[in-house]
Amino acid sequence: MPIGLLVKLVAGTIFLSIYTVYYGDGQLTADAGKFLEEGKILNDVFYDSPKAYFQFMFNLETHEMVMHYLSETIHWSGDPNAVVNDSKNLVKLYSIFNFISFGYAPINLLLTNFMSLFGVYHLYKAFQPFVKLPSKWLFYILLLAPSTLFWSSGLLKEPFLFLGLGLFCRALLVKDPIMKRTTFFIVGAIFLVGFKPYTLVAIFLSIIVYFIFQFCKQRSIALGILASSVITLCIWVYNSGETKFVQLISAKQSDFIGISKGGTYMRNDSVYFIFTDEQMQFFEARDTAYFLQKAIDAEYVFPYDRSAPKKATALPNSQPWWYGFRYSSCGSYIPVTYIDYSSKNLIRNIPEAIFNASFRPLVNDPGSNLKYFATAELILLFGFLVFAILKRRVLSRKEFSIVMTLFTFAIAVLLLIGWTTPVLGAIVRYRFPAYIAIGLIGMIVIDNTKIWKR
Repeated sequence: MPIGLLVKLVAGTIFLSIYTVYYGDGQLTADAGKFLEEGKILNDVFYDSPKAYFQFMFNLETHEMVMHYLSETIHWSGDPNAVVNDSKNLVKLYSIFNFISFGYAPINLLLTNFMSLFGVYHLYKAFQPFVKLPSKWLFYILLLAPSTLFWSSGLLKEPFLFLGLGLFCRALLVKDPIMKRTTFFIVGAIFLVGFKPYTLVAIFLSIIVYFIFQFCKQRSIALGILASSVITLCIWVYNSGETKFVQLISAKQSDFIGISKGGTYMRNDSVYFIFTDEQMQFFEARDTAYFLQKAIDAEYVFPYDRSAPKKATALPNSQPWWYGFRYSSCGSYIPVTYIDYSSKNLIRNIPEAIFNASFRPLVNDPGSNLKYFATAELILLFGFLVFAILKRRVLSRKEFSIVMTLFTFAIAVLLLIGWTTPVLGAIVRYRFPAYIAIGLIGMIVIDNTKIWKR
């Protein structure tokens, strides 16, 4: 464990360096910097009004309190339609850490990695009985897997997600005393819901699959039930129209595309046209108004409408255009097919979503040079999976059930990411639980005695 903590601290230091030097100008920047800064702002509330601080911690605050104490924060409000505001929860946790760290990033990093390391340990204990590799291999593979090590050692949500995964899986798979299992189950579920709710949804879907394979003595029957259930579900969703789930996924995708694709939103009449930086040169500014000098093909959206943008030609005329707002384009943005509140599009997008979330970034994809590390990792991971299948062993019913459970979990996570995420950097960060599941499948399936055979 001490060696594991040292390894994670080294990875965390690299994380801080990248977000300070590579992405910043000497100051911790992007989400990591903002979460620490806002945690400090919330922590300061305690010294001004302990009562107000605990109201914030237990979601009892009023709008007036937010405006008075937390007006400088950007993560507190979040998406008003979200079931759980995981960004707010991270701010709360870092506000607690600030009683010890006083806002000093390395101490926050130490506390974060200490908790994350327990996630590695409990995940190791959960799956150790089902992996036939030498005992410590599983621990070191879980610890040193590149994207898992990097993202679970930083100052974002992933370290606490990893802790939740470890505790929850141990509660399900290890026959500890009932009080211990119950504690692990509750605390693990709290961390999963609090920091990445979609992983808990994927876990519960996977548990259903586990019981299907446990109750069916013949694998062919269980596979038939699973396949027919998936096909039936897809047909039902395809013909169900605009359900709450389709609305939620479509809105998330639309918001993510809007802020990552970039563009300047200019209002004319009742709609916003979205112009690229190159197209903005065709506007002439006069006081606070803008006048278009050339016909331009562009996209437009209605205010407060999260549907897919429509295409039209913006024409020069005597009426002024009014500047709305601008999003900077994300360097690793990739075009994705809009779901646009259509259940049919949701089902049609499954192959694209799985491919993007599983196998990108490709070598020729946009993004910084850091993408090559992610590309190398996915080649190694899926190469190992193929090798493990070629060197597979005969699995017991329970082992096969766990493999199918992990497969279901990975597909569910990758689907949710692929449907909603058009940014490769975010995809690499979000998918590491699915990659853990895929790696575990390989380690369970592989026959250790065949590895060294010609």
